[in-house]
Amino acid sequence: SYSWGNGGLTTSDDDYNRLLGLLQTNIASYEVGHFESAYQEEAVPEQNATKISTHKLQEHKESPDVGISNVDLAINEFMAIYIHLMGKKSKKDPILLLKQEFIEQVARYPVVDPFRNHYQIERQGKVKFSPGAPKQEILSAMIDCTWNVITHENLFGDFNTALNNWPHRTILARQGIETIR
Repeated sequence: SYSWGNGGLTTSDDDYNRLLGLLQTNIASYEVGHFESAYQEEAVPEQNATKISTHKLQEHKESPDVGISNVDLAINEFMAIYIHLMGKKSKKDPILLLKQEFIEQVARYPVVDPFRNHYQIERQGKVKFSPGAPKQEILSAMIDCTWNVITHENLFGDFNTALNNWPHRTILARQGIETIR
């Protein structure tokens, strides 16, 4: 955890470059945000035509929204592990291989059909879902297709080892999606 202004990092370029280097060399999903001491609703000037709302912090309770964001984090970390391993062990583009596998498996998993626009996978492996997309089905299909690519590339053992050391696999397991084979 880093912060500018109150201890932690300074505003210098050295600290920024150090943080950027850490983000680029470590396998994980990162989010950048900020903490506010007072939660209130405020309007942005009319020229931006946007309203920013911050809500009073409430006690953390399990809700579908919390589960969805945790699942998003988990699939993005899963994809980061896949991309990192493929980058180290294979000369092929991991996202291209995965998309080709989706197309080959479209009869078995119609939800991964790229023409349905249920999801988008960015070059870095970040997965974004469309509103109303059947997330559970897509996640299951994506993980199966990822394992198919891993098996074709003879990286089964390496991938299993990497996933065994991954602490967020239980998030997907709670959704009924197994990541370890």
